[in-house]
Amino acid sequence: MSDIAVQIKEQVFQINFPRYVAGTTGAGAVAWNDVTGKPATFPPSAHTHPISEVVGLQTLLDDANGTKLNQAIVKLVRKSTAGTITKGQVVYIVGSQGTHLTVELADADSEATAATTIGVAMGDITSTVEGYIIVQGFLDGLSNLPTASFTDGAALWLSQTSGGWTNTRPTQPAHGVFLGWVVSASNGSAGRAYIKIINGQELEELHDVLITSPADDQVLTYEAATGLWKNKTPSGITNGQSIVNALIFG
Repeated sequence: MSDIAVQIKEQVFQINFPRYVAGTTGAGAVAWNDVTGKPATFPPSAHTHPISEVVGLQTLLDDANGTKLNQAIVKLVRKSTAGTITKGQVVYIVGSQGTHLTVELADADSEATAATTIGVAMGDITSTVEGYIIVQGFLDGLSNLPTASFTDGAALWLSQTSGGWTNTRPTQPAHGVFLGWVVSASNGSAGRAYIKIINGQELEELHDVLITSPADDQVLTYEAATGLWKNKTPSGITNGQSIVNALIFG
């Protein structure tokens, strides 16, 4: 009897082949090519593995792009035009290319570049290579939270510099887009932030406000018939006069 070890698809089988030699007794060896009736292929059956059996997978899931994925909401996107968006830059939605949302650097200076702010880049993103943005959760490994400008626990706001953030809310008419909080400021690349995008609203975006062709010296009045606040020019007010009451009820 001879023992032959056969390795197939990462599984090892021990196969025992008896061989008869005329006039002798005992065991002998059989060459693999001499074995008849064996299958041509050995496809593995469907099966599963726990994460613990896949080397390094749990670490990768726990710390992908400096973010613990079990504590974050992330999206896969592409840049809409040529160039590179880098880690820590704030982005807004431009559109879609069919399979991915497309984004560009957000900027508090205009409605177009601020209103659809969606998240912060977790790594490099280009128009040909998609990358992840974080919509909500912890983002580690940041190099744009220097201690000279940011303190732990400070609020983060969309800056008037494309893709940037600031700890001071921009002054109107710049748009106020809240981005989250500084968890740990760092002069190196060990900064950490908690991202949670809250986009400010203009007055006319409120569901019970209807603004039509606003003009100087108009006031916001409540119209009981429609249940809406509307902009109107009050009687007796001439252009340039100050209005004592900004809101008129009735």
